Amino acid sequence: MIVTSARRRPVAALVTMAAVLLGTVAALLLTPGAAAAAENPENIKVTVARSDIVTSNPNNITMDITIVNKDTKQPPVYRYGVFLNAREGDNESILEEPENCQQVSDNDPDVKPGVYRCSVIVNNPGAWTFTAFVNLPTETGQKQLQVVETTIDIPDAVVLEGQFKGLRYVVEGSSFEVFLLQFHVVLAFVWLILAAAIAFIAVPRLRRMLSTLALQTLEVRRSVLTSGMWVCFGGTLITGLWLLATQTAYDAPFATNNFSFTDYDNITRLPYAAMYFNALYLKILVFLVMGGANMVLAMEAARQAQAAQDAALADEDEIDMWATGVHFDEFGHVLHDETAASASGRTAVATRAPTVPVGVSQRALWACVAVMVGGTGVVGLCVTILKYCHELIETANAARILGG
Repeated sequence: MIVTSARRRPVAALVTMAAVLLGTVAALLLTPGAAAAAENPENIKVTVARSDIVTSNPNNITMDITIVNKDTKQPPVYRYGVFLNAREGDNESILEEPENCQQVSDNDPDVKPGVYRCSVIVNNPGAWTFTAFVNLPTETGQKQLQVVETTIDIPDAVVLEGQFKGLRYVVEGSSFEVFLLQFHVVLAFVWLILAAAIAFIAVPRLRRMLSTLALQTLEVRRSVLTSGMWVCFGGTLITGLWLLATQTAYDAPFATNNFSFTDYDNITRLPYAAMYFNALYLKILVFLVMGGANMVLAMEAARQAQAAQDAALADEDEIDMWATGVHFDEFGHVLHDETAASASGRTAVATRAPTVPVGVSQRALWACVAVMVGGTGVVGLCVTILKYCHELIETANAARILGG
């Protein structure tokens, strides 16, 4: 009997376990609503609360959006699209677009799934309302499930300066400023082209590189070229000064009535400001030096054109003089033909050719050409440095403002 009883005990245990399993299955089958609720991604409860994370920035507010199953109170098995925005009182939202929150369990396994976290930078103390949007990703997009709000008081926040929208630093611009900058570049380019044409008229060796027709065309239109060149130079200078006063990354020193070197020292302590303004003022200095070299070339071009015109007129007069028997040597002295003079019984009289003013030396002219060519390269390098530093400064300004 003892052996028989011992053999029956395992059988009874197995029967009991089978009954429990059957009862569980029956319960699930008899309560399909509960099973469906456990698997329904829309059957959720959402709460919004401030996170326990403490940062050194009192304006950096971190919020936790917790999602659980409404019936079982367990974390959901689905991944949701969670977004957060904030506003003070009845004002507009501080973010242009809601911030996309990340599920904490993706990076911290100790945190249960269903907790989403993100931060918002507020710009002053007060009562702030945080709005959480919970969406369910679908094949056609995102379906909004719930919108939950909570209001908390943030008395220790500081007032931030500057125009911005939360974590996004807005850089404002206008079509006029874009047009002015492009116009400045076009004027500078046309000025360089016209200055090169004037240089070909001014420098004798460059003159010999041109064909007779090309040189004559440039000399005939020299006054138009010179006028257009100085108009472009002045336009480049004026638009550059306007951009200096309005479009620099920082307030430009020496651009106002206060010409203080103290302002320059203070400004250049800011991030990337020293390289930025050194390149900026070097570009302006080189541009003015190029203007001086351009003036020398323009004056010599006028002299060369006048000399060519006088030479042409002298050639015509020389033909007439040879016809009358009166000649000049290479220094402009009259050569008397005694036979012709005695035969006619008249005294030959000639007028000396007009004196041509002495021009600029060849070395000085080539120095001016070198200034124009080298200055163009330096200005191009400065513009590249300015563009690169401007981007770095905008990034540093955004970090400074958003960091309080």
